[in-house]
Amino acid sequence: MFIRVKKINGINYAYLVENVWTPKGSRQNVTAYLGKVVQLQKKKTTPAKLTPTQYTELINQLLESTLLDYGFIKQTTTNFCLQDIIVDLKHQQVTKNNKPAILALEQGHLCEHTIAELIRFSKKENPEKTAIALASALLAAGITVSTENMVALYESIQPNNT
Repeated sequence: MFIRVKKINGINYAYLVENVWTPKGSRQNVTAYLGKVVQLQKKKTTPAKLTPTQYTELINQLLESTLLDYGFIKQTTTNFCLQDIIVDLKHQQVTKNNKPAILALEQGHLCEHTIAELIRFSKKENPEKTAIALASALLAAGITVSTENMVALYESIQPNNT
């Protein structure tokens, strides 16, 4: 599955899309509406300093560092706010004016789907596939990671993160 952004009447909206094979070839099926796309500009770049802990906590530390770099203000340990945009890491929600939203960050999109994909990430059949899939999930969410932090994340992955 992947995120597709469509411009409708000058406004970008995001959808979760999957490819489906039919007798006529590949077709794309929209599986979920993700919300309006909010384009954000990074205010600063602060290298995330991860405290060794469990995988989910490391992901939350990376998300926190990324949100702070984009100017979000930490309201609670899991809630971040930027004007009318709220990111709730505990409930894996991104909203703008209390409606689902998706944040365009770097080359990816931070939303309910990409946060959940990172949190639920688990090892693949071999180390190389695990590393590639983890890097892809981080990129899809718009999170850049240093080599040191990537190694820490990789080493913290349990067989089935749930």
